[in-house]
Amino acid sequence: MSLRGALLLSAAGVAVLSFWLFSPESRRLLNSARPATAAPQALKVAVLGDSDSHFYGDYVDGKRRGNDYHAYTFVWTDIWARLRPGEVDLGALGHWGSDYRLARVRRFLGLSSRAPHKYDYENSYAVSGLKCRSLLQSWPYQARWLVDRVRANTSWNEGLVVIRIGVNDIGQLEHQRDYAETGYDGRIVETVENCIAQIKEAASSLLSANPGLRIALVGLARDYNLTMDEPAWSNKEWLKNIDSVLTEYDRQLKDVASENPRIAFINDFGWHVDRVGSRLDGEPASYFAVGNVKISNTLGDHPSNLVLADYHAGTIYHGLWLNHLIAQLNVHFDLGLGQLADSEIIQLIEGALG
Repeated sequence: MSLRGALLLSAAGVAVLSFWLFSPESRRLLNSARPATAAPQALKVAVLGDSDSHFYGDYVDGKRRGNDYHAYTFVWTDIWARLRPGEVDLGALGHWGSDYRLARVRRFLGLSSRAPHKYDYENSYAVSGLKCRSLLQSWPYQARWLVDRVRANTSWNEGLVVIRIGVNDIGQLEHQRDYAETGYDGRIVETVENCIAQIKEAASSLLSANPGLRIALVGLARDYNLTMDEPAWSNKEWLKNIDSVLTEYDRQLKDVASENPRIAFINDFGWHVDRVGSRLDGEPASYFAVGNVKISNTLGDHPSNLVLADYHAGTIYHGLWLNHLIAQLNVHFDLGLGQLADSEIIQLIEGALG
């Protein structure tokens, strides 16, 4: 190759690299974001987690939860952004993030970066399937990108970070079958302690980067209260063993929160026990009312079911859970956030009720 050809090729490479590195993501991604509608005084909220918080319409990741009822199926972050834009700011809904290798290069050069590429609210770093180690120790290092973003960024002073993770470490059905007969013993002890340690490290890193942040650490749900075809749910001793593991996880998470007034522990399942009861005390209710609508404590994609056919929470579940979250945030941080009326939650699914 001639010198002139080599120079032209190098120039082209520099141009391509510059396009990717010095635009916020890429022109296509940048232009696709829907502008944020949150009010200027709204509380900035960021999320670290898994599929319990990942946008249900992230087509980049192949998400279309609810199938035929996808248009009426919303995750809690989406519900909060839609119903309370004057109070909370989750950022614009659009394309964010990039290939991990590209994100590393951008970070090395001191540019804004995050991974992976997904379609979600700007401030949500949650990705389906992630475990506790994904916060700082493993792909996609979701807390690392947020730490970089909030460091010395005064717009995040008094902002809120919700960390809701752990179900893929110890809360799945296959995990619970493993320790149904043993309780909090054996390998699960190390799993719980490692998970808590990684959440603690993430919270500490965020507060070191911006001491004005508030951190909410969410405990684990009690899936055995859902009406599912699972043999372990009918064995009271197994249920007690399962609950002992989940309770220990929550206890250790509370201990982390108790060390700093900027950190709150959020009970995940209290609202659910109030609505349907607990298998530890008897058989959960099959139905309950939200406003004038009867909600079934069963699996199914129709939004009158509490849980989707793929075992993810449905719209009503997320709406009621969000109210439970808001109430606890108000108590711990005195935020004065507005609760959602049952009628507002039902309005999200009205078109599917017939």
